[in-house]
Amino acid sequence: MATTFAVVLSLILILLACLAAARLLRKRARAENRKAADKPELKETFVVKPYLQLGNNPGRSDKESMELTWWTSDEGHLWAVEVKRAGSDRWSGAELPVEDRIKIQGMKPKRRLRVKLTHLPPGARFDYRVLRNGSPVFQSQATAPKTAAQPYRFVAVGDLTNGRPGSKNIAYQISLIQPDLLVIPGDITYKRGRISEYRENFFPAYNSDFSHFLQGGPVVRSVLAVASLGNHDAGTPELTDIRDLNVFPDLLGYFLFWSQPLNGPLGSVGATNTPDLIGLEQRKKDFLAAAGERFPRMANYSFDYGNAHWLVLDANNYMDWTSPELRAWVENDLASAKNAVWKFVAFHQGGFTSDVKHADEQRMRLLADIFERTGVDVVFNGHNHAYERNYPLRFKVKPQPDGKLISPEGRVDGEITLDKKFDGQSNTRPEGILYIVTGGGGGKLNLEVDRRAHPDRLPPFTYKLVDDRHSFTLCDVNGRTLTVRQIAENGEELDRFVVTK
Repeated sequence: MATTFAVVLSLILILLACLAAARLLRKRARAENRKAADKPELKETFVVKPYLQLGNNPGRSDKESMELTWWTSDEGHLWAVEVKRAGSDRWSGAELPVEDRIKIQGMKPKRRLRVKLTHLPPGARFDYRVLRNGSPVFQSQATAPKTAAQPYRFVAVGDLTNGRPGSKNIAYQISLIQPDLLVIPGDITYKRGRISEYRENFFPAYNSDFSHFLQGGPVVRSVLAVASLGNHDAGTPELTDIRDLNVFPDLLGYFLFWSQPLNGPLGSVGATNTPDLIGLEQRKKDFLAAAGERFPRMANYSFDYGNAHWLVLDANNYMDWTSPELRAWVENDLASAKNAVWKFVAFHQGGFTSDVKHADEQRMRLLADIFERTGVDVVFNGHNHAYERNYPLRFKVKPQPDGKLISPEGRVDGEITLDKKFDGQSNTRPEGILYIVTGGGGGKLNLEVDRRAHPDRLPPFTYKLVDDRHSFTLCDVNGRTLTVRQIAENGEELDRFVVTK
């Protein structure tokens, strides 16, 4: 009898503890939402100041155009954009803005405006300005996309903004370099990729009015930026998290702020290979109305820049990369880029990483055979908050004991072949694909102190690991030569190698 009473009492105590934890979580969520809802609008005109995008064009790219996007409060104004091209002292009008009303629960309605900037001389600097009711209210300068014959520079870095000094300093360093292209392999802003987090963390650092190591820099207003969808961007920091619009109505800011080619698999709401939407019907309708055709299709796309073809993929755990349809799309896309000198791929969760926490997240190894067949040169990943350069490698999948290619935990077994002759100095032609993890953009560093002290404990494919400082990958492309450097937040060069074709 006493034993039964003790068991019942224990169950009651456990239930009370669970209820208390649930109340605490709801309280925290309400506090976060109040903070987001109460955030005052910018007094100067913009909710989000203008920034540059590829645009939702259905093709791979339009090399003579870019898209300018900005957000304002929900007020009627007459907006226009003017461009002053290189060598001209005259402003000319751009296309008329396309305007969308964004209405999300817990947030004052906003307006998103987009303008296509066309007929830009490739690789030339140009000025642009935004006018409200006929008066200029914003002005900046940018570089038009470059052609296959022009040298260009790009930065790849993921796991970016959390409001802390490290993330702002990386943005500052990038603003000093002024690359032609910024590629973000996921986890753009923490903790859940919410609209409020973009406004509080990402845009203040990457669209600042001035460059300062404690502030960030005016990056995305002058540099074309693209991004892939990380786990935090998808609203699921941990694999067990639920993407619940009832708790956070402003989730999935990726599909509202970014404007990228809609040339990936079509997908549909609620289908396989699509982020689940949980919440009241009205909240789902609000999000879908704001995202439009971008959701879910914009999570996988490709584009051309200079003499390179880029493929950007969604590597989150709802994606089934054993799907014949998805695999066929990847292979056809890469194989059809016959005129590209370079082929680059970007996604968040890398299949080859030394990170202990994410060691079993190997689902993207399933595409290694396609990458090899179609001539991919470099794969850029994030997720591990560090820099990792692997030996050039080839990978052959080995089925699990049950015959499946991937285990329930996400492991993909197989045979790895390494090219240890490549050093990027005297031998610059790799036999295999270079997988680079560049997740040191500002998130909390994943220190592997034991592995750094004992390099023999690192995976055999790891050539170099830098996990004790934030950094980003700087790449210069000049014809058939690619020079890669890893730059720390203080400007120090951490690694350098060259790839030639």
